[in-house]
Amino acid sequence: MRRNPEEGAAVNSAAGFSLIEIVVALALLSLLAGAAAPFAVRQIESHRLRATQERMKRVVAGMAGDPWTGDHGYLGDLGELPPTLDDLNTRGSKPVYAIDANDGVGAGYNGPYVPQAGPAGVPFSDAWGTAFQYAAGAAQLTSAGGDRTFGSGDDLVYPDAASVTTGSLTVSVTGLPNDGGVECLLGEDDADVIVASSSSGTRSEAQLPGPIGTGGPFSGAGLHNGLHGVRVVGQGEWAGTALRDVVEIRGSTAQLRVTLIQPPGPAPGC
Repeated sequence: MRRNPEEGAAVNSAAGFSLIEIVVALALLSLLAGAAAPFAVRQIESHRLRATQERMKRVVAGMAGDPWTGDHGYLGDLGELPPTLDDLNTRGSKPVYAIDANDGVGAGYNGPYVPQAGPAGVPFSDAWGTAFQYAAGAAQLTSAGGDRTFGSGDDLVYPDAASVTTGSLTVSVTGLPNDGGVECLLGEDDADVIVASSSSGTRSEAQLPGPIGTGGPFSGAGLHNGLHGVRVVGQGEWAGTALRDVVEIRGSTAQLRVTLIQPPGPAPGC
């Protein structure tokens, strides 16, 4: 049986696409891809921005501590900010971290402080691959941003203002006389107040100046953020008494109040 040529043409047309239809479809796909490209680029850049901000936050917390977690970072352990960012994950010749048995306050290198950044020696970089800019002595970082050029309009700085890394301490020392009388404020004649801090990772102690006679408090400034051991030792009529405490410095003035109980024997104090 002979087949009608017109019927074959109709079947072929219905079963496939014409060249014009294919060209039109490709053109539409190209238009859609072109419209979606800027959105995809914005999404990638937004992700890099968020990742960089989070990374900067972690590095600064490793340097200066995180008040939300109670961690004191490199600053609290070594008494200073790191000379370079690499020092956060590299101990080098820094003293090994050790805790004082008397008050439980430690000093020394207790890192790595930013292990998420990778192994020691790897530069701390933003999500665009540019190493952060860090000026030793200021707990603050700068990212070059998407254009990878420092000093341009898209630089990122965290935090906006450099973190305060030192604070002050006032210690009020009261004395309770051995005759049960009313307690009073003690000064340098009756007590010594010694504060322990970390100096480049080594524990060091310094005596706080206080008032001559009574009327306190004892006070000191320029103490690094972190934990400090406080030791109060009675003198004169209060000799033989001593106590310890721990105080946290967080960029402001910390206050501590302690009481010495006069031992029996000497004439009642106050």
